[in-house]
Amino acid sequence: MDTKLKRDLRNADGSSQYDQHAKNVLSNKKILAHILHRVVHELSDLTIDEIEHCIDDGISVGDTELMTNIVGLQQEDRVAGEDVVYFDLRFVVIRDDKQLKILFDVEAQKNYYPGYHIVTRGILYCSRMLSAQVATEFQIPKYDDLKKVYSIWLCFNSPKKVGNAISRYFLQKEDILGHIELNPSVYDKLEIVQICLNENAYEYEDELIRLLNTVFSTRKSFNEIETIVESEYNIPMNDSFGEEVQQMCNLSEGIEQKGIEKGIQLGIQQGIQQGILTGYQSLHHLMQAKVITLDQALDAVENKDNFKKWLSLQK
Repeated sequence: MDTKLKRDLRNADGSSQYDQHAKNVLSNKKILAHILHRVVHELSDLTIDEIEHCIDDGISVGDTELMTNIVGLQQEDRVAGEDVVYFDLRFVVIRDDKQLKILFDVEAQKNYYPGYHIVTRGILYCSRMLSAQVATEFQIPKYDDLKKVYSIWLCFNSPKKVGNAISRYFLQKEDILGHIELNPSVYDKLEIVQICLNENAYEYEDELIRLLNTVFSTRKSFNEIETIVESEYNIPMNDSFGEEVQQMCNLSEGIEQKGIEKGIQLGIQQGIQQGILTGYQSLHHLMQAKVITLDQALDAVENKDNFKKWLSLQK
């Protein structure tokens, strides 16, 4: 492992570097094309190569702020110490043959349930992409020029009960009384897609799931990943994309080793604490049986104050 990588791991446990490399990997047009072909019905009739050519070159990786230009949300209104929230990936797809333009957000999420539901956050992200179109994609009152938005979430390490899964959330019309004739394209303006990945689950694995589980594998070597990605998906690994995947492999190995070392140290500390507690309990039993006195028990322990505090809690 090179010196720079060692320094990165030491300074930030490798996690922030891994996250950045993951975003860079996702920004590869061929990877994005595979994702869009699987989950975006407006593009499903195109080939992977055709979708790749529809993706605009201006892919933003972690540079677009989520809450920019919200009235009342000034810099001083932000909580001290909180980070500004950015979209992971923002890009545009333009399909000339149908005069179609769609705005996309793709997010890499390490936790399946980070304390809130992913779809709820996805709704907020879609809402921001919609409202941000005023004066950029259309001028009020030309609301029909509003472009559709997608927020696609890749959830790594999904629980066993979920395994590999893909779900979509979107707007639908329900006629409560009578029937309003309306083309779905008028109101079909936002969609959230959640792609759950679990490398250990194979029962629902399809081509996209296999690709993503391979590229982001924490168990496969770089050579194994390279073989699958190049032979099965025709994605070359001899450019910057391959370098990003290689860096992820190196970082995941370093993070795993640090986790093992941390676990060992924690186990040792827990063992020591359990040993001390067992010793305290034995001394207490001897004192209750009047085999030894308090002074004799205190002479037997290293930290007399801690033992006295522990004794006071036993009454």
